[in-house]
Amino acid sequence: MTDLDRNEQDERLNHAVDLRSIPFPQESEATVAPVESVEQETTLMLRTVLKQIDDELQQVYDQSELNEARIEILKALSLAHSHGCTQVELANSLGQSEANISAMVSRMRRDGWIYRVRSQADRRKSNLMLTSKSLQILGDVHQQINQKLERLFASLEKTECRQLANLLGKLHIGLTLPQHPAAAQETQHPVAG
Repeated sequence: MTDLDRNEQDERLNHAVDLRSIPFPQESEATVAPVESVEQETTLMLRTVLKQIDDELQQVYDQSELNEARIEILKALSLAHSHGCTQVELANSLGQSEANISAMVSRMRRDGWIYRVRSQADRRKSNLMLTSKSLQILGDVHQQINQKLERLFASLEKTECRQLANLLGKLHIGLTLPQHPAAAQETQHPVAG
């Protein structure tokens, strides 16, 4: 696609969708305020797109009999070494408390998604392992999610996807870094105008 074609496509998209009229996912049409800045417009679009992606992925989770939290546990266990991992290791890898993981593990064991096996290295410990049922469903879910994501991002070229990922990564880093001292002082002591 040439730059001229891309510019025409961008122009059509800009005219087809008035970005200021798109509500945040949890807001009604009546509460939408006009977009006043590029930052607000970007935030609005990010939230709207994220909601659409979440809705699409939720369909996959609903079809699999698993919720997102269970899928994350299965993915973490699939990445563990062939001897599984302890409950503490699982909690740490997911950034969750052991109490929270313990309840999930109990329910998932009851439902036949995972099982415990005595550690060969330390007989006092038990490792969590995936059942054949969970390996099958995890493969199916992975394939369905990849298909959904390919469809969702089909309007972007690979280089545009990479640019978007880089920009979002940059935004993420900016959001996770502590505020610059000068910026913190300005927000604490606004200049009287």
